[in-house]
Amino acid sequence: MTVDKIPPGPGQACCSLSKKRVGILVAVCCVAILSTYMYSLNCCKSRTEAPLKLKTSNSPSFHKMPIFAKIKANTRMPEPSVNATQSVGIAAVKQTVFVHQLLQPQNPSPTNQDDLSSLSSWSSVYDEADDDLDLVPERAAFKPQGKWKRRLPKVIIIGIKKGGTQALLNFLKAHPEVTASGKEVHFFDRFYERDLEWYRRAMPYSYENQLTVEKTPSYFVTPQVPKLIYRMSQDVKFLLVVREPVARAISDHAQSLEKGKTTPFEEKAMLDPRKCSVDESWSAIGIGLYSLHLTRWLKYFPLDQFLFVSGKNLVANPGAEMGKVQDFLHISRTLTEKSFVFNETKGFPCLRTDENGEVRCLGKTKGRPHNPVDPRVRACLAEFYRPYNEQFYNMTGINFHWEE
Repeated sequence: MTVDKIPPGPGQACCSLSKKRVGILVAVCCVAILSTYMYSLNCCKSRTEAPLKLKTSNSPSFHKMPIFAKIKANTRMPEPSVNATQSVGIAAVKQTVFVHQLLQPQNPSPTNQDDLSSLSSWSSVYDEADDDLDLVPERAAFKPQGKWKRRLPKVIIIGIKKGGTQALLNFLKAHPEVTASGKEVHFFDRFYERDLEWYRRAMPYSYENQLTVEKTPSYFVTPQVPKLIYRMSQDVKFLLVVREPVARAISDHAQSLEKGKTTPFEEKAMLDPRKCSVDESWSAIGIGLYSLHLTRWLKYFPLDQFLFVSGKNLVANPGAEMGKVQDFLHISRTLTEKSFVFNETKGFPCLRTDENGEVRCLGKTKGRPHNPVDPRVRACLAEFYRPYNEQFYNMTGINFHWEE
């Protein structure tokens, strides 16, 4: 028995045609998605291979947007290879550093989310943000060598608070042979329960022929810090910016007034002004006992691993003082007297940013006026500090003439 085949009706023919169209449409979409993916890969590659095409520090919009505004927290980008024979100027080096900061996450990365929540507010660690400058002084040749990666610091600015550490850090950051953490990391006095890998990741990227520098002024007065740094490395060099202790204490108190505290300096510093009795338990007074703090450090490190920077000279003659710093660190004398301009209004030095004479100054808190202090209290404090100062002079072999 033969069954006649029924020819397809109009509906079936239309359905068959629709399936073909859907197949073609799917194929076109796949091609489009693949093309988009390849294009994005090429974009990423071009950013890595040609970093200097980004805006320079002279561009009008360079400082208008935070570096991390469009970068996810866990973004990972490949480390670029560098031609070690290529010679570039300071401006180009700083421009390259900016590019790598843009491509890499810069905040310290705890091992898990619990660690992140236990960080006692990075805002408290990263204070004085307005003093962090991207400075570019006179041009000098620099040849990057080796891999670009994060390294543990070879130099640590250990103090003192209100001595001029931020100025020293910003001046050093302008040097092409130096790369420095922007803010205080406090690894050895607050976050030591985290490991050295955490600390390393808190450091900026650097080449092999650059010095990584960290600054945390509270290290100098924290008893356990020398031992903990010794465990990390016995070859670290230390920069200690020192200042006349009475002036330092007054500046310390002035900063606390900006944070809402109202107790006058005289009441904080003195137990009994009539008897010239000083309150040694107040931290602003205790920090100035330099000889006692230095004694702890010399139990672990020899004196020749310390450079004692005069905070007074760093302001009055920054070129000469930075010359000593550069010699101590065995880096070129790129920062000279010509690199600085004195700001008569604030009484603080500024750094030239280019050959055209443009200058950049430290933040608004530098050169702040201080409330007047009772001369009798000043005299009591000067007499209190005198034996500690003399002991400090003998230990360092330097007379800072603070009694004059």
